[in-house]
Amino acid sequence: MNLLEQTSEVMCKKHYSIRTEQSYIEWIKRFVLFHNKKHPKYMGEKEISQYLSYLATKQNVSASTQNQALNAIVAGRLEGNASNPQSSPNLLDNITNSFKPYVFLVVSDPV
Repeated sequence: MNLLEQTSEVMCKKHYSIRTEQSYIEWIKRFVLFHNKKHPKYMGEKEISQYLSYLATKQNVSASTQNQALNAIVAGRLEGNASNPQSSPNLLDNITNSFKPYVFLVVSDPV
């Protein structure tokens, strides 16, 4: 059984909606194709960060779209690597912590 089939099966068992399942599968496909068909189990935070940066800078997607892509990729990695003890359960936390938004303070002189 391949990665997408495994992910789809696990999502079905966890009662994800069919539309969420389809959307996540598409994000996983795009992620794999972006990295020249490299299997996600051989990729980590660096590759995920590269893909999210590409989405933001080249594809101009919104933050919520990036979050959906991130959640799909992490779900695919964790579900597809359920038997792999090296799968990091903190992967999502590690990546989202590196993407904390910056707030810039603008100070202006009163007129």
